[in-house]
Amino acid sequence: MPDQPDDKLWKGLPRNVLLALLRLALPSIGPTLIPFQTELVPPVALRLDGVFLGEVESIRCLLHIEYQNSIDSTMPRRMYDYDIDLERAAFATLGERLPVLPIVIWAVPGKTPAPVYQVKLWGETFAHHTYFEIHLPLISWQQDLDPVLLVLAPYFRGVQRGDLVAIGERLYAEADPEQGKVLLASFLALSQQTFGNIQDVLATLLERLGLLMMDIEQAIIESPLYQSVMARQIAESRAEAVAKGIAEGVAKGKVEGIAEGVAKGKAEGKAEGKAEGKAEGKAEGKAEGKAEGLSEAVATLWQTIYQSALPADIAAVLPTCSEQQLLTILRAIGARTSEAELRATYHW
Repeated sequence: MPDQPDDKLWKGLPRNVLLALLRLALPSIGPTLIPFQTELVPPVALRLDGVFLGEVESIRCLLHIEYQNSIDSTMPRRMYDYDIDLERAAFATLGERLPVLPIVIWAVPGKTPAPVYQVKLWGETFAHHTYFEIHLPLISWQQDLDPVLLVLAPYFRGVQRGDLVAIGERLYAEADPEQGKVLLASFLALSQQTFGNIQDVLATLLERLGLLMMDIEQAIIESPLYQSVMARQIAESRAEAVAKGIAEGVAKGKVEGIAEGVAKGKAEGKAEGKAEGKAEGKAEGKAEGKAEGLSEAVATLWQTIYQSALPADIAAVLPTCSEQQLLTILRAIGARTSEAELRATYHW
C-alpha cells in the first residue's frame, strides 16, 4: 500500500488538480477558489486543512476540505464541530453568513464512517450535519476522468510501480500543453513519495515524450507538491540523523567512560581511604551526569520527532529512570512510536 501523504503534501496540490478533484463531489463548482483566512479565530484556522471561497451553482459559499490519511471514526463529529466554528469565523471576518460545504478526501482504503452527524433527544433531531466524500482508492486511473487527476494516480485503486510510465504518458498527452510539464512534475514528485526511487521511470518517460532532463527537473523543483515532499523527507532525515547521532554518542560515551574509569581506577586504586572515597564520588557524579545527559537527549529527540516540547509530566518522570530505561525510551522515540503508545508502555 502507498505511503500515507501528510497534510502539507496535500496543500501543495496544483489548484486546477484540486478543482478537478472537488468536481467529483460538486460538478457545478465554479472555476475559482480563493483561500479563506481569518485572524479573528486562530484556533479554527490552525485545525482546518483547507478552506476556500468559491461558488457552487452560482451561490457564494465556503468550501471546507479535510484530507484524511487514516480512517477516523470520529470524523462526523469533527466535521460538525469544525463547520460550526468556521461559520462563526466567516461571519466575524466577512460580515455575512455563508453556507459551508464540507468535503472529506479519503486517501486510504477501508470502511469509513457514514458522513452524517446527528444530535437526537426525546425522539427529536436537534442537529443534523452531513458532508461530501471523495475516496481516492475507489478511482481507477483507466476510467474516463479529467486528465489532471492523474497527478493523484499513485493513490488510485490498484496502481503499481509498473503503471507509472503509462500513467505519465497519458497525463502529458491529455493535459493542457501549457501545463503538461508542471502536472507531470507533480505526478513524478508524488510517485517518488509513494514508490521511492523512480529514476528509471523518469528516464523512460523523458525518452518517450521527447523531453529534456533539465526541463522536467526544473518543473519538478518549482512544483509546490515537490517542495512539500522534500520538506517531509528533510524533516524525516533530520529526525533519523538526530536519533542515530544520539545513539552513537551514547555508545561512544559508554566506551570512553569505561576506559576512563579503568585508567583512573588503576591510578587511584593504589591509594587507600581518602582515594577510595574520591573514586566513589567520581563514579556517582559520572552516573548522575550520564543520566542527566540522556534525559536531555530524550527532550531533544522528542522535539525533533514530534515537533513539540517534551510534556512537563514526562520530563518530571525522566530523572527517576535508569540509564537502560532512558536508552530504551530514546530508541522508541527514534522509531517514531506514538505518544499514546509511549505513555501506555512506560505508564506516564
